[in-house]
Amino acid sequence: MRASRLLSLLLLLRNRGRMTAPELAAELEVSVRTVYRDVEDTPFLAEIAAAVWGGRRIAVCCRRWSGDEVERELDPLGPVLKAGVWYLVAARSEQVEPNGEPRTYRVSRFLSLRPGAEPVHWPPATAVELRHGALYTQNARVG
Repeated sequence: MRASRLLSLLLLLRNRGRMTAPELAAELEVSVRTVYRDVEDTPFLAEIAAAVWGGRRIAVCCRRWSGDEVERELDPLGPVLKAGVWYLVAARSEQVEPNGEPRTYRVSRFLSLRPGAEPVHWPPATAVELRHGALYTQNARVG
């Protein structure tokens, strides 16, 4: 239930721009407190969604498990909610890792996110699948 509500929330923000918590609550038919609870750990989801839908690269600064901060340019494929935690499925930009396989990045570790102007270079019909917690990709054949 929460994942579908969060996706609805992201679509509302994408289509209508800025909205207040009471406006979102009324549209989603939940309490204002529920809206705040749903988005408190996901400050970058709207920007991630905009980059995915716009087919644009992003630059992120994130904290590694060791505590070090690292900058990455990523080609985002999409957000994934697993066990209540948001992840971004993305590949490092082509300048760093040509034809890099997508990886998962925990959104709560992002310290900043800057949308880029460069387009994402995904092969047509890239499919992503999570199996037993591992990420698999394959080029899907269409037609």
